[in-house]
Amino acid sequence: MNDDRRSRTFLWVLIGGAAFFLFVLAVFTLVYFTVRNEPGQVGEYTVTGSGGKIGVVDIEGVILDPETPVK
Repeated sequence: MNDDRRSRTFLWVLIGGAAFFLFVLAVFTLVYFTVRNEPGQVGEYTVTGSGGKIGVVDIEGVILDPETPVK
């Protein structure tokens, strides 16, 4: 019974270690694809995003119709 319990513990440690390894691998993969060297740029790292510009609009008062501020 002691050997069975020890082998189960080893199995759970192995499964947990594998899950942790896959999690760390996924995080490093995401970081690599987010910050990477673009072709033609030697030594310069860029952060890529989904959009090129950010707009800031100051609105005062209550918005009754969402189409007016969006235009």
